[in-house]
Amino acid sequence: MKRRHIYFFLASLLLISLACSFLTGKKEPTPIPSTSTPPPPTIDTSATQAVLEKTQLAQESSAATQTSEARIAQAQEATRQAEEAIISEATEMAQPMAKIISNLFQSGLISTTEGTFFPLDDFDQSWAQLNWYQWWYTGYQPENFVIHSDVEYWSASNTANWFASGCGYVFRETDADNHYNTFLALDGNVYLSGYRQGKYLSLGKSYYGKPTLPNGKYTMTLVAEGKNIAVLINERPVLKKQYDYFMSGNLAFTLNSGTNKDYGTRCLMTNNWLWILP
Repeated sequence: MKRRHIYFFLASLLLISLACSFLTGKKEPTPIPSTSTPPPPTIDTSATQAVLEKTQLAQESSAATQTSEARIAQAQEATRQAEEAIISEATEMAQPMAKIISNLFQSGLISTTEGTFFPLDDFDQSWAQLNWYQWWYTGYQPENFVIHSDVEYWSASNTANWFASGCGYVFRETDADNHYNTFLALDGNVYLSGYRQGKYLSLGKSYYGKPTLPNGKYTMTLVAEGKNIAVLINERPVLKKQYDYFMSGNLAFTLNSGTNKDYGTRCLMTNNWLWILP
């Protein structure tokens, strides 16, 4: 077995030797030149890319700045338009007041036309309690002022106590025991009364004229400057008094009820404005 392996090995060596000789003597073929286009040279674009990125960021930043500036400009324009609208509305509201203030000054009921204008909310209340009154605050406590309202009134009864039915103002009030009260009663009189240290004050009345019953409308203006007090109905002076019991305090709308029937007396006061004198 071993010999046979030796012969096989020797024969293999001979064959390999002959193959090597054949290959050594064979000429190598000449390579054929390539006709394809050579690849382009390699270029490092990292620096160029960095410049492009910086340029893009700068453009985006500029666009963002322009957008922000445009938004600011739009907001400023919207604010300007809103302010103009508010001023226009206030001017429109103040025009009737300016005429009344001028007339009050010319008639000697106020000493100056200077002051500050404040529009007030509408007042709408009803109450049924015979020969009583109550009030609702405006939120202001002026010393010297003019207040004006367009008034509508209703009574649930055709036989109410007209002297105790009506709409008006409580002013220079510190509490229920210290204040003035004035209103146009449905008996045609403007009344001025109040309480001082809990004691009732009857401060006078003046006849305006017979109102329509049981409902109607009028305008009312109250002037309080120093100790001078005046009430105008439909811009006509009706009551003028001088009292110095109270010189400052809360200002309120008042409802005077002359009946217990149903809703009692109702007051709707609109186009309310306040002119605070210096």
